[in-house]
Amino acid sequence: MTTLAPDSPATETAARELLSTYADKTGEGPVLGYVIVYSVYGGEITLDEATRQFQQLRLDTTILPGPLRADDAFLRVTGSDGVRDTYNLDHLDTDTASGPSTQTPGGPVRSARLMIRPVRRGSDRIVRHIVREERDEKATTLSYDEHLGDVTFERSTGEHGSGQLVIRLDDPAVAALSDAEKRRVYALVDTVQQRYRWQCTYLGADRIRSMLLDYMRRLEAVPVRPTGGVYFVTADHAHTLEGLHRFVAGVGGQSMFARIPLPDQAEMRQLIIRAFIDASRDALQKLSLDIATARRNGASANKTKALLDRFLSLKAQTASYSRRLQNSLDETSSSFDLVHTQLDALLKSQ
Repeated sequence: MTTLAPDSPATETAARELLSTYADKTGEGPVLGYVIVYSVYGGEITLDEATRQFQQLRLDTTILPGPLRADDAFLRVTGSDGVRDTYNLDHLDTDTASGPSTQTPGGPVRSARLMIRPVRRGSDRIVRHIVREERDEKATTLSYDEHLGDVTFERSTGEHGSGQLVIRLDDPAVAALSDAEKRRVYALVDTVQQRYRWQCTYLGADRIRSMLLDYMRRLEAVPVRPTGGVYFVTADHAHTLEGLHRFVAGVGGQSMFARIPLPDQAEMRQLIIRAFIDASRDALQKLSLDIATARRNGASANKTKALLDRFLSLKAQTASYSRRLQNSLDETSSSFDLVHTQLDALLKSQ
């Protein structure tokens, strides 16, 4: 049975190649800052344990996610990236491998896929159906059994987001399947239940990655690569980075949080200046588009304040990096001037 694919270390190899260029130049001289690359797998840690570790490591606990919600766990497990199963119908009795079916030497195959589809979402429950899709490659046709069962989240009247998972199979529809397919349906149900309990208990890799990204933003980290995954953080945050390194190490598995010190040398300084200018331009361009949209569609006082706060935050960060890098960062001036003009027009229109 195939379920959620494991997280791919897409940026890790590229990051190591980038950092290896500079890692042997650090020596014992002054450090400009640290290049950060991290990856998280598994994430089998509870929120209570994460909170305890953050407190011990003197990390900012406001970065931690809120209480785990049962309805969120349900949506994660039954959503578009949730549990499903694809298998070859022509060799079902002997097929024990997980993963999508592959083309066989005998030619086109018939395959089936079990999936969970949304039906209704209301204040009292979220309803989804287990459906079976059959594909005949020879006839190039699709057919469906629209209802093999219900996967429902029954909301409770207690804590917000609380409730329970309820799975009810359509017994006549399942009985019409072969014994081998029945086992696949029962296995899918079991996987949904196990994944739901896991999501209700542990933070998970995606939540931890999101939390680390929030922390990078809090530290005013500069993306070193356009696609993300590698960041520069100034040397004054060394204690926080040590804490994050120890926290991620405790997550286990192949999780890692590497800090590569960057020597305060002209080549390194220019690398970060270029990265900061590129990141600032991207952020200012996004802000400019958001301001234009607000002017076109109208914006509330709170929305306008949020746009102004983003502008002031970017300007403060630029001033801070200008001091740290001893560079005027003049290349961002025209972008700031344009956004300032747009904001001024938005404020005057209210």
